[in-house]
Amino acid sequence: MSVSPAVSENKNTLQQAFDLHQSGELDEACKLYSDFLQQQPEHVDALHLMGVASYQNDDLAGAEQYFRRTLELQPEMSEAHCNLGNVLNSQGQTRQAISAYLKAIELNPGFFQAWTNLGNAYRTLLQYPYAENAYRKALENNPNFFDAYVNLGGLLKDMGRREESLKVYQQALELNSENPSLYYNIGQLQLVFGHFIEAMAGFYHALTLFPDYAEAHFGMGNTFFLQGRHLDAIRAYQKAVALNPEYVDAYGNLGNALAESGKYQEAENSYRAALAMNPDFQMAHNGLGETLAHMGREDAAIVEFRRAIEINPEAADAYNNLGKALVQQAKPAEALEPLEAALAISPQMSSALYNYGYALNQLGRRQEAYTALREVVRQEPRWHHAHSTLLMNLSYDADLSPQALLEEHKAWGQQHGTPLKAWIQPFKNTRDPQRRLKIGYVSSDLGTHPVGFMTYDALKQHDHSQYEIYIYSGRTKADELAKLFEQNADVCRSTVGLSDTALAEQIRDDGIDILIDLSGHTAGGRLPTFAEKPAPVQMTWIGYCDTSGLDTIDYILMDPYTVPETSDDLFVEKVLRLPDTRFCYSPPGFAPRVNLLPALSRGYITFGSFNNLLKVTADVVALWCRVLEAVPQARLVINWPTLKEAERREELQRYFTENGMDLARIELRQGNPTHQDVLAAYGDIDIGLDTFPYSGGITTSEAMWMGVPVVTLPGVRAVSRQSASIIHASGFPELIARDQEDYVRIATELAEDFAALALRRREQRDKIASSVQCDSERFSRHLEAAYRQAWQDWCSSEG
Repeated sequence: MSVSPAVSENKNTLQQAFDLHQSGELDEACKLYSDFLQQQPEHVDALHLMGVASYQNDDLAGAEQYFRRTLELQPEMSEAHCNLGNVLNSQGQTRQAISAYLKAIELNPGFFQAWTNLGNAYRTLLQYPYAENAYRKALENNPNFFDAYVNLGGLLKDMGRREESLKVYQQALELNSENPSLYYNIGQLQLVFGHFIEAMAGFYHALTLFPDYAEAHFGMGNTFFLQGRHLDAIRAYQKAVALNPEYVDAYGNLGNALAESGKYQEAENSYRAALAMNPDFQMAHNGLGETLAHMGREDAAIVEFRRAIEINPEAADAYNNLGKALVQQAKPAEALEPLEAALAISPQMSSALYNYGYALNQLGRRQEAYTALREVVRQEPRWHHAHSTLLMNLSYDADLSPQALLEEHKAWGQQHGTPLKAWIQPFKNTRDPQRRLKIGYVSSDLGTHPVGFMTYDALKQHDHSQYEIYIYSGRTKADELAKLFEQNADVCRSTVGLSDTALAEQIRDDGIDILIDLSGHTAGGRLPTFAEKPAPVQMTWIGYCDTSGLDTIDYILMDPYTVPETSDDLFVEKVLRLPDTRFCYSPPGFAPRVNLLPALSRGYITFGSFNNLLKVTADVVALWCRVLEAVPQARLVINWPTLKEAERREELQRYFTENGMDLARIELRQGNPTHQDVLAAYGDIDIGLDTFPYSGGITTSEAMWMGVPVVTLPGVRAVSRQSASIIHASGFPELIARDQEDYVRIATELAEDFAALALRRREQRDKIASSVQCDSERFSRHLEAAYRQAWQDWCSSEG
């Protein structure tokens, strides 16, 4: 409000009222102004001052009345016109307020406060060019008017002219360096520019001046979050909501930071707190859905994504997350529609294109999937996970030569690994070849997962007097096997929420001597950490069967059956062979007992494959049809979750009909609810038929454990020889075919003798249990010998 008191000294009541007004005692001031006006009802200054005090005391109707009366008596009083404009603007009568401000300026063209207030009114109406002109007029008339700079800076920010906005704020800072909101706004702009250090400086200065500034704590949290410093972000957001328990946005972003840190239950609570205050908070619904999906509650997640879309039908991120959740539910065909919607809204949304490619691949539309994923890699050249997914999909491609696949992996290493070599630091590890070694295992799968079942017993047998075992686990779902891994490690660290670089720093700080990757290019992999070479000796083992593509990984652990010496040139790493097998199977305790051979009661053989449907190609089906032709009464069961999709069923059925097969002999099952149910389903299978050129892994081990012999056909690549290694180590080399004719012969001979097959079924589990496939102590000694040899080689090297 503008005040120009021409108050006569002899009017004590008016002077007393003015003094009280100046000291902020508005109720008392208004009472004295009113007393004075009862005596002099047309005193212009008293009327004007009474209007100002009423406005400041939130009596808008009274203020308007006093200003209008003032102007009736003195229509040329520019300050009264300006103050009337303020009242009208506060009442939502913005256009009428503009008229009042313009009148004030007409009377006094140099009235910079009126120009500023006019700018504010135009800004309210989103008439940005008029607002900018008004603010600049204010500054022409008073180059030191702080409020005009602040408001102009805010306007320019709203207009997307952020660089100009920052300059204006910095000019304002020269006039007043003690204004916390100014520092806050500067911090916000610097954050938009990605200038994290400058943004933090802005928020820090704001908090130095006003420690309880909730918005500045929020801004600091956003800065930490964008830097990947999620734990620091959590603390900042928590401070913001502690200062303002109704700060909805802070609760939402706190949920984001908690989710990124793997604290999913706390994240859910934060999102729900935000939604309790604002049920239509679209971002919170979307974030809650993502959190629920991480917790394995896909049905509830989908409800949240659909609600987010209902609130904002243009929310591309919600469509994307809905599509991703449907893919996770093995509904790739249903996922295509929301993913296409996301891409229609945001054509450059790489994450949606990534999920679209993933869904296409699950539907068997491989070339379309490769095209989509290659485009993602082109759009996001630093998104290593998307590039890894492309490699995973290419590994199923029977038409891609082993050498071509190697070149694809090398390209990954060049693109994502080579730049990170700049972070490699000199090693401080003592070069003593016989000392106790620190072994670090890095994986997100050390729990109820194929990697867990293939490593637990071996890791449990480690000699802790010679090896100190560290586990770096990215597991987000707690289960009994994950707890056992933790209990059998000397040190177990969660990597959830840690960046690849932060993980590398932790590994260096721990002084790890040998670091082992157990993921490769699969989901949750940490290959960029290995690219920084935090340990002097690095290896890759279970989890991925092709090369990592990184020359900073020294060895890949294989065996003579998975990788014969003639295939060493298919790996960037040096092949280090374990003598028996690279697999050490840990059978789950919940596995059902082996039942009697189903053929004894049915009278016919049932072949089966529970392999990933991506492995079941037209060539695989053609060979299976040859087996079925050789065993005329036999049936074939194929069991995989994506067979829920009509498109996948129809494609597979077409493969069989093209080979002249009666579809009545083919049963397509749609997966099983639980792992235990999957194992129990082998009770319907007499003989397992392996896939090629991508063979089974854990699927083969499980089928064999359930008494089902698996016929396999190894090829050149390691992925085509996994089953052969497992079956050989289990003690059944007769199941390994030399070629397709041999594959048919082995399957046919097994099917011809029910009695021999029934006996094999009864004895198979006990034979496997006593074989090197399950001899964890033997395996662990071989593993440790490989570690020791690699360590001794490093100790004697010059590097």
